[in-house]
Amino acid sequence: DAIDWPKGIECLCLNEGHCSGETWGLACHPGKDLFATAGDDMTIMLWETNSRSCVRKRVVDGKVRSLAYSDLGAWNGGRPHLAVGMNAGKVIILDGELENDAVLAELKQPTQWIQEMKYSFEGSRLCVGCHDDHIYVYDVQNAYSLAGKIELKNYVTHIDFGLVLKDDE
Repeated sequence: DAIDWPKGIECLCLNEGHCSGETWGLACHPGKDLFATAGDDMTIMLWETNSRSCVRKRVVDGKVRSLAYSDLGAWNGGRPHLAVGMNAGKVIILDGELENDAVLAELKQPTQWIQEMKYSFEGSRLCVGCHDDHIYVYDVQNAYSLAGKIELKNYVTHIDFGLVLKDDE
């Protein structure tokens, strides 16, 4: 809807949110009081926790199903990446604070919607759980090249990393 405001009258946004369909993605920024949401309306919204307001918004070219933040590692200049899992199967990597329109990487190996994603503790790997019954493992520090593919008997609902200790530790 278009609204014709008379000149000199200021408009104040009282409430903002996703406007169509379902909200699927939620991820917390690793170093600031920010979190990102995304969903069927093809937008990613970056929210400030304390003010509960949207500070940035980015439109993407399809419905979003999952989000994941990387750590604040030195490999990326201390800035996190935001992985965006799409309903069409691809993953796009964006600046974690949505400060520019650049797509840092585009991962096209998955063939169905992305249900779950997780960066490893140190941020060197991104695991992508797809509805095509595979987990795709990407080498973040090597331009998100495909490092491996794990075939499963069913789709992925959750990915988690654990610590593996050697016998002498």
